[in-house]
Amino acid sequence: MFKNLQNIFILDGATGTELQKRGLDKGVCPEKWVLENPAALQDVQRRYAAAGSNVVYAPTFGANRASLKSHGFNADVRTLCRDLVAISRDAVPDNILVAGDLAPTGLQLLPFGTADFEELVDIYTEQAFALEEAGVDFFAIETQMSLPEARAALMAVKKASTKPVIVSFACGESGRSVMGTDLTAALLSLQHMGAAAYGINCGGDLGLITRLLKNMHPYSEIPLIAKPNAGMPDMSSGKAVYSMTGEDFAAAAADLVAAGAALMGGCCGTCEAHIAALAKATAGLSPISLAAEHPLAAASQTRVVNIDEDTEFAEVAIDDDILDNMLEAMSEGAEVLRVHIRDEDDIELIDEYQYGLSLPLATSFEDDILQGEFETVYHGKALIVEV
Repeated sequence: MFKNLQNIFILDGATGTELQKRGLDKGVCPEKWVLENPAALQDVQRRYAAAGSNVVYAPTFGANRASLKSHGFNADVRTLCRDLVAISRDAVPDNILVAGDLAPTGLQLLPFGTADFEELVDIYTEQAFALEEAGVDFFAIETQMSLPEARAALMAVKKASTKPVIVSFACGESGRSVMGTDLTAALLSLQHMGAAAYGINCGGDLGLITRLLKNMHPYSEIPLIAKPNAGMPDMSSGKAVYSMTGEDFAAAAADLVAAGAALMGGCCGTCEAHIAALAKATAGLSPISLAAEHPLAAASQTRVVNIDEDTEFAEVAIDDDILDNMLEAMSEGAEVLRVHIRDEDDIELIDEYQYGLSLPLATSFEDDILQGEFETVYHGKALIVEV
């Protein structure tokens, strides 16, 4: 669907901030509110379709059991997703796609919180199967803040469907996600897992987003996404106010396309005026070609290392002192840590200590089964090497 785009694919604009204009109060469960006020959501989505969006996101952003529980909304996920997708489907013409939207659960993974990776995969799997049954055209995993959670969501959708899955991260002022994920590192990991497109949503510095996409493009084997906010919000009144006009928003379109953006839309603070201006500004533009060759690279959650003849590798033993071994290698100037996976116990140790590592891994394996198990738990993109 997205691999060989000839034209810029126009996503929709903000849903949350538009629903707030129509009566959604802060702290209220958006999914429950939409069920009770479907005409408000449909008005927003009809306007986006008329403005030039090729797709609207179904209002299933938080339609997972963890997020719903945090709002005290005891809904059946399967029924809820079916009903929310139907509201969007009824809002737009048949030529407008409807995407199943998945967003952060609100849970924190161990060791920073109480949830484990398998729990996140299970939560997202329930939602993904519900969205697949509801008949979405593709899946959008958005506003991600950590690579492990994005991987859990993508893994879950891949269990439920063969339809395309696009993934985007929220971008902080540092150029990383809120949880410190390097956005190019996330690209390397997620495209390896089968994401159909990847990029950024929910960032207000259009210049920063342009620079980040330009940095990603040499590594990207899939189209890139730009779905920015309508600039940086003014919080002086106690609530977020976005003042960027549609024309100013669209003025960055050519630069974003030149940096690699092929799927473009708007996030917080945008409305149909921003999408209409964006569609007009990109009408004569085509996505730039993906690079024919890509740097050989490995990535942890927080760092990308290009591999060449000068790269400093350090052999690290996987034993009870693995963290000390890795920290010592890092202090001695290693850029990539080389490990040999002998059995499942080795994988468990790496899984336990990977959050303390800033350097990527180069890995070899006793057999192919171990490689598959390792790639399930490692939240990065390792360089696979021979024994």
